[in-house]
Amino acid sequence: MLNDTDTSRNTMILPVINPGLVVGWYDALLSGNHTQGTGCMESESEGETLQCCLGVLCRVAMAQGIKIPTSKKEISNTEVYFGVEAHAGVLPAEVTDVLFGKIEEADNWDEYCDRDEYRDPYMVMEEGLTKCATAADLNDTHGYTFIQIAACIKRTWPKAFTA
Repeated sequence: MLNDTDTSRNTMILPVINPGLVVGWYDALLSGNHTQGTGCMESESEGETLQCCLGVLCRVAMAQGIKIPTSKKEISNTEVYFGVEAHAGVLPAEVTDVLFGKIEEADNWDEYCDRDEYRDPYMVMEEGLTKCATAADLNDTHGYTFIQIAACIKRTWPKAFTA
């Protein structure tokens, strides 16, 4: 298992067990093939698909063969819900189980984060592990572009890019 965690600084960075998914996510964010949106992982507006960085990750996981059901609810026919549990704002277990391992089986997972944070991983915003934010916060609150989020991914899990 890759372990990029610096627990001495209490960064709450989860170790990644699937570097290929991390690199695929990084590449997809830089590809220019996704239109960035906020508020949910994926939505449709006037014929255009908008995604936050987590929605891009879900689509990359699906392209890599991970079976993730998608659905829309009658309340909001524009938002796409991912996974058996139908999440619109946090990663479904189908993705986190492959990216980080099953939370129930992870050694000392509670040292990194609680269950909700497991579904929205922390990433390093700046060099030197000095400031972290969740992926959704980078996308929605901090207004990071996909290019900036890709840089955060590479800073957070550098070993994925050398594997």
